[in-house]
Amino acid sequence: MTKLRRMQQVAQSVNDHTLRFNTAMLVGDVAERVKVLAETGQIPLAYLTAKAHGLKEFEQTLEESIRTMDGVDADAIIEQAEKYSRRGKALLPLRPLYT
Repeated sequence: MTKLRRMQQVAQSVNDHTLRFNTAMLVGDVAERVKVLAETGQIPLAYLTAKAHGLKEFEQTLEESIRTMDGVDADAIIEQAEKYSRRGKALLPLRPLYT
């Protein structure tokens, strides 16, 4: 796990979004996944991820960002996020057998 955390720090220092997202998936760092998605312009997906994992601190900011986006039906996105977050499950990696 410490090697994955180190890899996450390296990904942040070189600003590699793909590596940051993949490492956050392996580590189980949902907040980092939401940040990477928002930084890369995937605001609706970041909002849905934050909503599914119950990250209230990100939900408010991302909802405001969605409402200010042009060419997007903000109400439909938020409605769909509400609908799917109720029956969605958090996506976290399995616990390792050996530490």
